Amino acid sequence: MPQFDQHFSVDQANALLPSLRVWLAELWRLDEQLAPLADLHRDLLLRAETHNVGGAGLGRWAELSVRWRVVAERFVEAGVQVKDLARGLCDFPHLREDGEEILLCWQMGEADVAWWHALDSGFSGRQPL
Repeated sequence: MPQFDQHFSVDQANALLPSLRVWLAELWRLDEQLAPLADLHRDLLLRAETHNVGGAGLGRWAELSVRWRVVAERFVEAGVQVKDLARGLCDFPHLREDGEEILLCWQMGEADVAWWHALDSGFSGRQPL
């Protein structure tokens, strides 16, 4: 019995790459904007019991965090697994003709989905298609 409900052909996975490139770039941009605000947010939360917290910094952090989640959910809705956000490493469940379930593997910078690995081997077990 397959582990995943949704499976991609190589063509289906490749067809998603333009969207994945946009979504990954947007998450990276949001991460850059969130990082300095996250430090501010942590400081505010530490004082939350004794001080009134909020303000523009926290509001902006919340706005960017919601936007980040909306973009991240696109991957979930598409059935794509983000394995390493910093590298733009994504996996696509695939069912071989022999019934073996594997993961097609792609990372930002690669032109097409051209690698696969077993469910339990990860990136180090990548093999060419």
